[in-house]
Amino acid sequence: LSSAYMAQFAKKIFTFDVKDYGEKYKVWSDFKVEEKIRYFTVSGRDEIAEILKDIKFDFCFIDGLHKYDEVKADFEMVKKCGKVLFHDSAKRKAYGVRKFVDEIGAAITGNIAYWNI
Repeated sequence: LSSAYMAQFAKKIFTFDVKDYGEKYKVWSDFKVEEKIRYFTVSGRDEIAEILKDIKFDFCFIDGLHKYDEVKADFEMVKKCGKVLFHDSAKRKAYGVRKFVDEIGAAITGNIAYWNI
């Protein structure tokens, strides 16, 4: 759902998941954004990094695994874009996402954190 919403304001969206949840295609069609979205089913972060290495992008939304080391690795992979939004940031401070976004000084609003250069 988040990719369909963001695609309304973007020229192109690249989205990755380890499983192909089929219902997203209907949502993209209903929002009339299917032509703007490139979807990849991947086995993990290395595969995402390989795809992204040749793509110039200016924003990233991270909604991945919630352990601190996983969030940090996702961020390190995409921070070159300069603007990163993190999902699930409002959880308790010991929670991996919250701990990491606090560490990098991201602004937290509700359940979302935002970091920029």
